Amino acid sequence: MGIEFRLSALAERIGAILQGEDAVVTGVASIGEAGPGQVTFLASRKFARFAIGTKASAIVARSRVEGSGAAFLLSDDPVLAFARLVELFHPPERRPSGISVSASVHRGARLGKDVSVARSATVPSFFRASSSGKVFQ
Repeated sequence: MGIEFRLSALAERIGAILQGEDAVVTGVASIGEAGPGQVTFLASRKFARFAIGTKASAIVARSRVEGSGAAFLLSDDPVLAFARLVELFHPPERRPSGISVSASVHRGARLGKDVSVARSATVPSFFRASSSGKVFQ
């Protein structure tokens, strides 16, 4: 089973106010593609007509759109709020720190403290990385 949230929990996490039914949602999508169980966003009132026809369970917006059957997560900055929401459903991949035993690191390469080198990566002699960098291939 994937990630799911109640809209009330999402509102709290992204700093929005929930108006409407507190449904369970499982993802995000564009306003034209979103369906039941998904959240979308409305960045501008210029696109309000799409909010009326969307099948999304909820819309992140600055203000409610009359005629829409969706719940609203109201925010002063809907773009930022939606970006935070997307990260909740799609958290960044965490890669292990350190140098993989299958990586090839030239002895002339300079790697700072806490640099990560992924498995099978090749680090050439001229390579320089400051602290907390990551090397992928």
